[in-house]
Amino acid sequence: MVDSAARRGERSTWFHFDMSLLAALLDRWQLETHTFHLPVGEMTLILEDISMLLGLPCAGSAIAAMDVPPTWRDELLGRFAEVHRVDGASSYRTFSSTHGPTKAWLQQFSAEYLRANADDAIVARHLEAYLLWLFNWILFCTSQGNSVPKHLLPYARAIVETLNEVPQYSWGSAVLAATYRGLCTGCCKGFNNNDVDRPTMGSLWCPRKGIWVGVQMK
Repeated sequence: MVDSAARRGERSTWFHFDMSLLAALLDRWQLETHTFHLPVGEMTLILEDISMLLGLPCAGSAIAAMDVPPTWRDELLGRFAEVHRVDGASSYRTFSSTHGPTKAWLQQFSAEYLRANADDAIVARHLEAYLLWLFNWILFCTSQGNSVPKHLLPYARAIVETLNEVPQYSWGSAVLAATYRGLCTGCCKGFNNNDVDRPTMGSLWCPRKGIWVGVQMK
């Protein structure tokens, strides 16, 4: 799961996306049926697509938001405070976000800062940080911006602590559900409360220097 999804995510940074084409496709998304309504018929993503394209399992326990104690931040910072990194790395810094660990904080534990003689505990902490980055910026792409939802912390830790027998979760169905939710949220951006005459995503354009360009809604 880690290898296949992460490699595809890393390669995707080389692609140049045409935002106007993505907006036009999003305009075809139907909230009620979770399908794209195209001139040739209806199309949608299914579990088989997620499994084949990303290599994610579709069998196992469901992924849901887990409860975390109020002290989750102090516990997380404490466990990572003892992680020794290569000489020359910046000093260990904390984060103040109440939503979850930030991307800048996680990047302190990238592979380039891992010492060659690191023991299993240090490697486990780096792997845990990598999994949290993978969850938020590759698999689910949440709307919290620069932080990983704290409710995903138990999943990363469970994987790290049971490497010889990793618990089986249905990551494929979770990613598919998050994709559906993202598409539904995206196609509603800019809508008003009038369900009859509301604009479509494809109509959200603006003139710039005489040229019509697509606008990625914020």
